[in-house]
Amino acid sequence: MAQVPGSFFRSKCGRIFLCAAALLALGAAPPQLAESQVQRRAWQPLIISGRELPVSFQNVRTSQIEVLAIQRGRPRPIPFQIDEVLPDGRYALPKGPQPIKDDSPGIFDSDDQIVAMISDFGERAESGSGLPQNTAEVEMTDPLDNSTRYVYVSTVESPWLSPIDYVDYDVRAGKIESEHYRLGFTDQLPTDFALQTRKNEGRPNLIDRLKSRIQAKIMMMANFHVTEGDVRNTLVAYTDGPIRVIKRMNHSVSIGFGIRSPGVASDDLFYRDYIDNPFDVSLPWVPRLIFGDIVVRAYLDFLNLQGYSLAWSGMQGKPVPIQPGTKVNPGDSNIDWLAFQGEGEVMVQTLLFGPDLGSVKRRLFYDYSNSSDPPEKQPGNHPGVGYVMTGWEDLTSGHHHFDSILLKAPARNFDPNLLLKELRTPPTVSIRAVESTQ
Repeated sequence: MAQVPGSFFRSKCGRIFLCAAALLALGAAPPQLAESQVQRRAWQPLIISGRELPVSFQNVRTSQIEVLAIQRGRPRPIPFQIDEVLPDGRYALPKGPQPIKDDSPGIFDSDDQIVAMISDFGERAESGSGLPQNTAEVEMTDPLDNSTRYVYVSTVESPWLSPIDYVDYDVRAGKIESEHYRLGFTDQLPTDFALQTRKNEGRPNLIDRLKSRIQAKIMMMANFHVTEGDVRNTLVAYTDGPIRVIKRMNHSVSIGFGIRSPGVASDDLFYRDYIDNPFDVSLPWVPRLIFGDIVVRAYLDFLNLQGYSLAWSGMQGKPVPIQPGTKVNPGDSNIDWLAFQGEGEVMVQTLLFGPDLGSVKRRLFYDYSNSSDPPEKQPGNHPGVGYVMTGWEDLTSGHHHFDSILLKAPARNFDPNLLLKELRTPPTVSIRAVESTQ
């Protein structure tokens, strides 16, 4: 394998590969369905930073905070979690091999975050609702339909807490599980995935592994090739709360001749309904100066999707049944999402690319064959579904960001285009102190 400058792996190649390695590309739901058939933002959390709350919330103990919603005229506790954040923006993650300590542990300050699910929000409190003395009203308005929902954050000596825990992380078993999905890891790489309707349902594993392959030319001469098997993934620290699991990972790529690239850190977030892999790439120079013809294939190698159907954004006609011999014509257009439907479940995967990544083309990858494509447990793809991405060498120098989102849809008739609308049109939030009604 050719020698490659280490600085490249700190920036471009390392992040491209890690980006590719995190894409859970899954397939299909009916492409066009009425938006009114599903509750808006049922999958989405709301994140409230300490600086948005009244000054009376500054420097209180995190153990004093409660979050209530008014449901049928009465306050009820809803699940929430507090994630402490360092001044540099990193999460303070208290568990794992190398815990990341907060600068003011156990104290709620302006950098910290309160996270709750929008689906748990309720009505506006009326006089006599019995809210505590130090309470802030959080009003959330959805610009897509102008609906409003409310939640109330308070500080008390003995908080009223919900027993609900939406997502679990079993570190020893290498498994993250919610009532909607199970995701298992081998050497921190996804090798087990199932849709489900409750925790510990035990449905069969759908995947062989997540596959990521990169090929490129170096100085337009030597060929460069790397797979997910060349990446070392190491858990650094994590937190496991009722709303989300946050994992900080270090990644390094095997360059060859016994040399590994410097580590690159990333934070992966796992919620009840979806997985968020945000990625940041900082390029000190234009990639084309060294690399050309960069092609990234990022896809899930499924074990068996008989009975499922596949759809993607911009496709012509009905969703395609996934089975041997089915012909799939992906076309040359960019795709915004992939989706699949089967066994009464729908999963949607999307990439959120900003204008700065306009040169990167995203086309459908679909392969149903017995041809070996190692590393893998079983030869071939049955099928392999994901993305072929080109044009990375045309990026400019500087900072680039994108998100990979994998969503267990909230309804069988969910329109994946609605997900894009909700992601691109965040709700508006206003927060005010309210007087005690006790």
